[in-house]
Amino acid sequence: MTHLRDFLGIGLATVLGLSTPQFARAQEPDTGVDRSGYTLAQARIEVLGRAVHLNYDNWQREVGQYDGAAIVLFSTSCSQDDITRNMDVVYLGLIDKFEDAQVNQLPLKFGFYDCCGRSKADLLGLEDRLQTRMYLDGKLVDVKMGGPATPETIPNSTQAGSAWIESNLLGK
Repeated sequence: MTHLRDFLGIGLATVLGLSTPQFARAQEPDTGVDRSGYTLAQARIEVLGRAVHLNYDNWQREVGQYDGAAIVLFSTSCSQDDITRNMDVVYLGLIDKFEDAQVNQLPLKFGFYDCCGRSKADLLGLEDRLQTRMYLDGKLVDVKMGGPATPETIPNSTQAGSAWIESNLLGK
């Protein structure tokens, strides 16, 4: 099982462009919270409770005019699957790790945008699919598509997401 996990971690890290050895054996971040048994509903409820609810009407105020940095999970309640659940768990790990982080003396903002139905996500240049976007001073910095295919790859995805935030926003 360990070899399969390592193989999947290497594959995911490569897909994310992080194929260096330190990402191949990523460990579960020590957030003190075990979400491995979460259902899709449990994970989504916690994401909705911890992230800023974004929609087309509040987008400018919450992201476009924000002088700090924002990490926005674009997902959908129209079609839910294991990848959606796994990405919610990854996102919660990132919120745990960076809840006290600041950019431009402002807290790192975590937002959730449901692209289902008439969300007007297309007006923001988005399609109805899973992606995480990084914004700085209201401008798009980077985009990560999809999420981990299996629960075993959640730790690697969380580690890769942490490195993504640290390198692009926190200068680490």
